[in-house]
Amino acid sequence: SVGQYAFSDCSSLVSVALPEDMISLPSYCFLNCTKLTTITWPTALTTINSYAFAGCRFVDNDYTLQLPASVTTIGSNAFGYLHHLVLPSTSPISIASNSFISGYTFLYVPDGMVDMYKVRTNWSNYALVIRPISTYPASFGEQFDANL
Repeated sequence: SVGQYAFSDCSSLVSVALPEDMISLPSYCFLNCTKLTTITWPTALTTINSYAFAGCRFVDNDYTLQLPASVTTIGSNAFGYLHHLVLPSTSPISIASNSFISGYTFLYVPDGMVDMYKVRTNWSNYALVIRPISTYPASFGEQFDANL
């Protein structure tokens, strides 16, 4: 198992392969892992808890994470400076009101679910940055409005 703060502040961690049977990623487990660039996700993962990847820089502004389709819950401040997050689940994902950095992360959801996500509780906070998966990676050149 992986506990809270397990890899917190590990400045040399670049890659991680999570156990295939892991269903919940503990809070703070990769907090401030500033060089983390590669994550191999378990297909059973359902929950990413609060601050799991807070403080992670994910190398540069064009870095992308694609979560497994099994994810159903994302906690508060779960991700650091992540520019693109692909969420392929066809079931609605529950998030905290501050799961992502507002005005920084583009969120890609299944094409037929974009409008639903834009009005869903807490997702509506990110309505301006929710995109259909079919537009990924075309929006890489898109810039955020500083007024978001």
